[in-house]
Amino acid sequence: MFNDSLDVRIKNMNALGNIQVDGNETIGKALHSKVLHVPANQRDYAWEKKHVTDLYRDITEVITGAGGEYFLGTIVVIKDDVEKKLFVVDGQQRLATSAILIAAIRDYVLHNGGDTRARALETKYLLSADENLDEESPHLFLNAGDQDFFFRRVLLRETNDRRCGVKPTRPSHTLIDSAATLAAESVKKAAALVAPERRLTQVLRWSNFLYDSARVIWVTVPDDRAAYIVFETMNDRGLELSATDLIKNYLLRYASTPPGDYFEQTKQQWNSMVSLIEGSREPNILKDYVRHYWVAFHAHTRHPELFNRVKVHVGTSPNLAAQLTADLLESAATYVTLLNPMHPEWTKLQSPRTQRNIQTLYELGMIQIRPLLLAIIKKFGHRDIIASLRLAVSWVVRFLVTGEAGSGALESYYGEAARDITKGKIISTKKLAEKMIGIVPQDDQFEAIFSTAAVSKPDLARYYLRALELTKRNQSEPENIPNDDGQVITLEHVLPEKAEDGWEHFSEEQHSQYWKRIGNQALLRKTDNSNLGNVKYSVKRPALSTAGFELTQEIAAKDSWGMEDINGRQKELAKLALKTWPLKV
Repeated sequence: MFNDSLDVRIKNMNALGNIQVDGNETIGKALHSKVLHVPANQRDYAWEKKHVTDLYRDITEVITGAGGEYFLGTIVVIKDDVEKKLFVVDGQQRLATSAILIAAIRDYVLHNGGDTRARALETKYLLSADENLDEESPHLFLNAGDQDFFFRRVLLRETNDRRCGVKPTRPSHTLIDSAATLAAESVKKAAALVAPERRLTQVLRWSNFLYDSARVIWVTVPDDRAAYIVFETMNDRGLELSATDLIKNYLLRYASTPPGDYFEQTKQQWNSMVSLIEGSREPNILKDYVRHYWVAFHAHTRHPELFNRVKVHVGTSPNLAAQLTADLLESAATYVTLLNPMHPEWTKLQSPRTQRNIQTLYELGMIQIRPLLLAIIKKFGHRDIIASLRLAVSWVVRFLVTGEAGSGALESYYGEAARDITKGKIISTKKLAEKMIGIVPQDDQFEAIFSTAAVSKPDLARYYLRALELTKRNQSEPENIPNDDGQVITLEHVLPEKAEDGWEHFSEEQHSQYWKRIGNQALLRKTDNSNLGNVKYSVKRPALSTAGFELTQEIAAKDSWGMEDINGRQKELAKLALKTWPLKV
């Protein structure tokens, strides 16, 4: 809710000079009275289901509760007198998500109240006639990558031919599509709360609420420099920004401090870095990259500490602000190769196995090792890069199997090794392997834990078994995920999750202990696995015997399947695991 503390923030921002602050604006009035543009180089739409759901739920609670106002934070725009436009530099997610909600209301009204009312909503908030265009012009333009999809999927009516069949082609499009679906569901739920004759009025309460009561602090600044001062003031006053937003704002503020003026250079380099990183299409990757860079080249740092660490490092030096941004841009080009095994840089190594190692590391999803991989690729020669990435796969698997993958200390260890590489203390794979002795589970520990390990995640279990199968067949690169064999492979729990007839020799406690054990799991082709279900071992045995996988066929050689069989098989798999994920350089 809007309160006195926010009035204090408004006064503080008004005191900055050359900045206009309006504390009486609402998000509905802004969409009605202004034409807003998200700059082309601003980030894509990024709100996930949780953020959208939280906003719509909060609005519902206020409308259906005691009423009153709802505070949606601060929106900062640049008034460009040359282009005669308002550019949104903070608040695009809230504006876009509110417009998506209004569009869902418009669509509901169209189907339940007729074209006239729907047109009134549309014209008021979403689209206006433009004498220079053949079609209506939006009140809100997203960035270059999102605008066409946003226009067709959201702003156009459900009945418009251009909306029909539009498909997401970027992660941000998928998020927009998801938000639109959630908006439509929220509107229908709100309507269903009242009698049929009152539903249209109930739904229109939402748009009226956005216009009358969804308050924002509307800040208009003359240029980027003033915007970054506002951002810092907002943070000091308790309006939380993300660590990467704070870092960007801080660097740009001090990059323009006399005697040097690196503002435009720093702004361009930051935007180029963001484009590189977010082009990977991995959600939330920017914040991970900036922190991983810092861990690799400066110090181990958690997300909440990152901004303060950067602030201490840069101080008020324009040279350090500009240099840090340049370094972030340079390392970004390396970091994106970790996310794409087909990146052209990998072809220069002329090592297909290394590309497959990168793919495996990415598929295993253990991002704690990325600071170390970043340092390896930036500082090692080709031969050591190839050897180190092969070794990294073994480390990751050993940590996953032993249950240390989620350890907070693990990233610290990786980060320390990364900084030793960047400082020149470690110059080869051999020295890196020596550094990791005592940290990575060694053979005795790995074999012992593997021989009793349970694996809950099907993708991991399938990966382990497929890699072990390759080792069993003496094939090369057993550590890599063999996705190129042309088969659809599934996972079979021989002792099933629901043990019914034929499994009475397992007590309830024993069943709980054994059914997820890797020794109880086997590879089958999808067609072979489709009808096995919870049947007894004697029924499963023929399918196991003709599976085409040696490790699966070995199970079928048993006359029965009990705890001793699972233990014995898993011990054999553990021996294969030492060969599959070795520590030898």
